[in-house]
Amino acid sequence: MSATTIRVRPRRARGTGLGLLAWLLGVLFFLPIAWMALTSFHSESDAATNPPSFGAALTLDGYRDFFGTGGGASPWPALLNST
Repeated sequence: MSATTIRVRPRRARGTGLGLLAWLLGVLFFLPIAWMALTSFHSESDAATNPPSFGAALTLDGYRDFFGTGGGASPWPALLNST
């Protein structure tokens, strides 16, 4: 009987570099979306400060106003008509 050795192909550096580049681009494109989502939970005055206030309190008041529980006009009829 003869012993056989299994050759393991080394991982190519090019594939690793492309994977890292893809992750970096993904994070780069996701950051503005995450920033907008986080800013939507701030009050209007906190969202408009320059430089941004990272320690500001998060609130759902903007969403309550938009969806009509805060006394404003409800967007539901327009959303239902458009679907």
